[in-house]
Amino acid sequence: MKEKNVTHLQRLLQKNRSFRRFDESVKLSRSELRDMIKLTRYCPSGHNLQPLRYIPVIKTDACDVIRMNIGWAGGLKGGGEWRRPQQGKCPPAYIVVLQDLYLRKTGTVDHGIAALTILLSAAEKGLGGCMFTSINKKPLIDYFKIQEKYKILMVIALGKPKEMVIIDDATPSDDLIYWRDKDGNHHVPKLKSEYYIIDES
Repeated sequence: MKEKNVTHLQRLLQKNRSFRRFDESVKLSRSELRDMIKLTRYCPSGHNLQPLRYIPVIKTDACDVIRMNIGWAGGLKGGGEWRRPQQGKCPPAYIVVLQDLYLRKTGTVDHGIAALTILLSAAEKGLGGCMFTSINKKPLIDYFKIQEKYKILMVIALGKPKEMVIIDDATPSDDLIYWRDKDGNHHVPKLKSEYYIIDES
């Protein structure tokens, strides 16, 4: 049964899950990545310093370097495929998010806002992705010849999702760690609004 009074934004947010398996045959172009990145121009930035920089990545060897140096689904028990996706299910594209330390040395929330904007844009196109902050940075710095003035903040994987992600209603007493069922569907427990909205007294 369809939900009533669901806005376009709500539908996008529901579609925008953390996907870790992709249809590798569906390629993304550099111009598609650039179009997603360009939307971050309209995002807020602390003191309007705009310190974020982006590397769009589509070459297979470059994607492999990133895939082997980010932490995949650390919350899942076991290992195997979920240490990283296997051939045929790998993201065909990534965006490396950097901060220009000459413009801002301290951390901000800018990259989280920018990443969500990129992922919502992907969802609107029938694509999906996942944000990663567990990164072995040295191999990326070496491969992409990243200058010292830049700090790697995040990697965003992008592609055509090849898995089902299901949102389950949860309470604070439930185990909130995501999990996979016997069919390989990825379940994400999310608190119902009654548990995270605090009404004024």
